Amino acid sequence: MTAQYPPPGPPQGRPPVPPQGPPPGWGPPPAYGPPPQQPPPGYGPPPSYGPPPQGPLQTAPPKKPLHTRWWVWVLAALALVIVIGAVAGPKTDPKAAESPAATSPSAASSASDGPAPSTSEEPTPTPEPEPTTEEAPPPPPEPELSASQENALSQARDYLDYSAFSRVGLVQQLEYEGYSHDDAVWAVDQTGTDWKEQAALKAADYLDYSNFSKQGLIDQLVYEGFSQEQAQYGANKAYK
Repeated sequence: MTAQYPPPGPPQGRPPVPPQGPPPGWGPPPAYGPPPQQPPPGYGPPPSYGPPPQGPLQTAPPKKPLHTRWWVWVLAALALVIVIGAVAGPKTDPKAAESPAATSPSAASSASDGPAPSTSEEPTPTPEPEPTTEEAPPPPPEPELSASQENALSQARDYLDYSAFSRVGLVQQLEYEGYSHDDAVWAVDQTGTDWKEQAALKAADYLDYSNFSKQGLIDQLVYEGFSQEQAQYGANKAYK
């Protein structure tokens, strides 16, 4: 058994609903909205805007043929003049060119036939060598002195100015002052003292404050460091 449905449509017993829509005259008025805009006067590109109008293309004039140009005829005339001048120029004679060469042997033979120069000449005297004077070699440079040597030499001269000394006695006195043996010996030798005269001065000093025999004076001088010869010379000079 199948169910039966009512047919489509409004329910029975109710009036049909009329279709709904806008009432008549509803909507915007006819003049509603902005007015239509027009471009201002003079708006748009200028009249001369855009590429200029082009006329018909101009074609290059036709070139003249080469034989109708005036400079071609000038060059041809110059070339013709040069050729004519070269052909009509003076010609050199080959015989005339060979004549100097042909005459040169005869001139050489005539020059050779002349008198030969004399070869006998007087011998020139040989110059005598000048005597050469040999220069003496320069003296050797003086050795540089040390401070100790300079002081020792100065003090040795001071002692000799103060009293008479033998060579040995003066060396011992410098060593006593603190100088080395080498510096003392070098300084005493550099004074250039006459030790015989020093022995005579020392003998005179002894006789001034004491009495000595001649032999005793000689012995005393030898004790002071003088040699036997120096002591003998000093005693003899003091006893005169």
